[in-house]
Amino acid sequence: MQSGNLAFLLEDEVLELAAGDFVRVPPGVRHGYANLSGEPVHMLVSFHPGGFEELFLRHRSDQEAAPRPLGFVEDAVRMFGSEFEDFPDVR
Repeated sequence: MQSGNLAFLLEDEVLELAAGDFVRVPPGVRHGYANLSGEPVHMLVSFHPGGFEELFLRHRSDQEAAPRPLGFVEDAVRMFGSEFEDFPDVR
């Protein structure tokens, strides 16, 4: 992460990440994140092999109210077999 703080779900563990932290998520591992601070977060995300990032470009939205742009989940499931669930309550 470049700045800010996140709660990061990795398998069944919730990690608290701050600036300078790095997480590698192996393929097929359950993961997610939530900004619980209310402050801006800047992070660098890399996909290997590439391709998944195209979904973010295709479905990007300036609407802060939408947690995930419409159609993103459906495309991710169709193209990559991804699975999505709501982030658990970690407060």
